[in-house]
Amino acid sequence: MDIDHTLIIALVERWRSETHSFHLPHGEMTITLQDMEVIMGVPVDGLPLVGCTSPTTNWRDVCGTLLGHRPLERELGRNKNTRVMEGPRVKAKWLEDRFSNPLSVDAPEELVQKYAQFYIVELLGGTLFMDKSGEWISIRYL
Repeated sequence: MDIDHTLIIALVERWRSETHSFHLPHGEMTITLQDMEVIMGVPVDGLPLVGCTSPTTNWRDVCGTLLGHRPLERELGRNKNTRVMEGPRVKAKWLEDRFSNPLSVDAPEELVQKYAQFYIVELLGGTLFMDKSGEWISIRYL
């Protein structure tokens, strides 16, 4: 699937969190559950899926458990001393680097599940609901 990053950035810039809608030249527009059903291909009827989002949640542990990679406090190395994780948000580049290698045909089921989790969080947090910077992905969607 080709992604038009310019279009996505334009939509992100027009998003108003106060009203949860896009402010376009022809008026306001918002995303409905039916839109999400069409875009994501998942049903939106039935019981909701919810998880714990308490303030004491250790997001590094959540990331380690569900994705198999636990972010360090800071990325160390040549010219790198930058924060990798802020609350439930992780640097997109750091996350993409962890899943840059394609899966082998005989990959174990556990690794396939972690790649699927990465795909879901990348799709939701990095494409549909990205922040204005485009540098951070929220793992709350896991």
